[in-house]
Amino acid sequence: MNEKKESSIKYLITAVAVVIIALIISTVVFDVLNNNSLVSYQVASVDSAQIVDKNDEMKFVDLPLVLDSEEDITVKYDLSDIVNLSNKSASLFVFYNDITCYVDGAEIYRYRSDKIHTFKSGGYAIHFFDFPEKIINKTLTVHYHNNLKLSKMFKLQKLFIGDRYSIFMFHFLEYDFFNHLINLFLFTIFVVTIVLTLLYSKARYFTSEFTGLGLLCLTISLYLLAQLWTYNYVMSNFHIIIYVTEYYMLMLFFPIISFILRGNLDPKFDNFFDVAIIISALNLIIQTLIALLTDYEFVDFNLISLFIGVLNLLLIAAAFILTDVKKYTQKKALLISLLPLLVTYALTLGVYLTTRIVRYTNLILLGMLFFILIQIYNLVKNIATLQRENVKSQIYKELAYIDLMTGLKNRLSYIKYISDEVNQKRKQSIIVVDIDKLKQVNDKYGHSAGDQLITSFASIVKDIVQKHNKIDVFRIGGDEFIIFIDTTVAKFGQQIVDDMKKACRDSDICSKFNLSFSAGVVFYDPESTISLEGAISEADLMMYKNKKNEHNKKGWAAYEN
Repeated sequence: MNEKKESSIKYLITAVAVVIIALIISTVVFDVLNNNSLVSYQVASVDSAQIVDKNDEMKFVDLPLVLDSEEDITVKYDLSDIVNLSNKSASLFVFYNDITCYVDGAEIYRYRSDKIHTFKSGGYAIHFFDFPEKIINKTLTVHYHNNLKLSKMFKLQKLFIGDRYSIFMFHFLEYDFFNHLINLFLFTIFVVTIVLTLLYSKARYFTSEFTGLGLLCLTISLYLLAQLWTYNYVMSNFHIIIYVTEYYMLMLFFPIISFILRGNLDPKFDNFFDVAIIISALNLIIQTLIALLTDYEFVDFNLISLFIGVLNLLLIAAAFILTDVKKYTQKKALLISLLPLLVTYALTLGVYLTTRIVRYTNLILLGMLFFILIQIYNLVKNIATLQRENVKSQIYKELAYIDLMTGLKNRLSYIKYISDEVNQKRKQSIIVVDIDKLKQVNDKYGHSAGDQLITSFASIVKDIVQKHNKIDVFRIGGDEFIIFIDTTVAKFGQQIVDDMKKACRDSDICSKFNLSFSAGVVFYDPESTISLEGAISEADLMMYKNKKNEHNKKGWAAYEN
């Protein structure tokens, strides 16, 4: 990657680091404020209630509670401990039920789901209702009617009482604060992965695994969002959207994980991941069609979705077991990231079978987050490795075009230069240079002296070239050099030769070996009949003509066409 791309990646990584630091600071600040009671909202919670059966018998229960019942139920909340209910509101989180609320025998709030709608249960939402100004008997009676086809259960939650703003902020800080921070972290990871994928789609490290990680972060973020009290309150008029979002994200977890893992193990077993993705896709399509065409809903198929997840995990496990760890060393790191997910998913299944509550927020999401963090670590590690390899590759590539003795461009680079159409279509001066009597120096003083003479001459040329722009110097043979000068001035090439002559006269090493050189200079105009190769040949002929010139034996001379 070039410096611009590396810089943008550093900025994105810095942004993620800032978000993480902000999350940590926010959590600490919240704990300090909460522990010191600096944040105080006047909200009372009712943690117990009386359930009235069809025989008018009452049973005291602690909340929250899940009940299985084929019949509707009535719940009485004792509000006698609350001093003043005037101008107060109550909030109640209701799952898949219609409710009617009474105080002093009078109806104060009613919610009925839209039976014409696809999801006749209405999903779940936070309901707010206001108390009357005068209350004789401080008891709130709530009649629950279950709207589900199969799951005849009631999830009874705590009742919260206060002014609406206080209840909202209480839920935000007490129940949802940490989940909001996790959501921010996950959404940041999603944005970073998508931006990097779009910007550097051709880079080797921004693969489908990288994109899949971003999608998994988005999926978990949306699922968590659907669980938040505050979000349910804000979206109370659109709670069907929350309902659909929750279950769609739930069914997308494992196909995305299979998408991330696919290609990281033995390719022979990629079919296992393909089958897992297809099964999950079919499950989503079938459940959607059933929900659209019948009275059954997503929540009625919780158990089926959980076992589809088990099937996904079994297929993933089969691919892991059959892959040879010696050939695919990343297998161990992937397995470490999956183990917490397997454990938490098993716990989730166990909790559901015993309580019929899907506790994804507290169990499986922990495994998902651990999986994401391990994958981020592995991706960063792989990117660092690939960057080192790219740097080495770039160095080797550059060395292939560099003459190691002089540091000038070599013959391979020269061939690349003259084959470039851009260079063939621009005006330039061409100088072919050859060091005189190098063989005599080698014979008299040794090849090390000859090498010293060549490197010294190359240093002289480089020093002169650095003073001018758009000059390329190549060493194309033992003692032969060629210089291309991007210029429209025909005499500029001769000026460079004159500078080289002066520099050689002032050089101690040149004086020691009585260094001289011969040069041929040609000005190349692409609009003329001669080609670039032809101009080089002409400069070469002039250099040899100069070498044979009697004057050259006494000093330097150059001929220009």
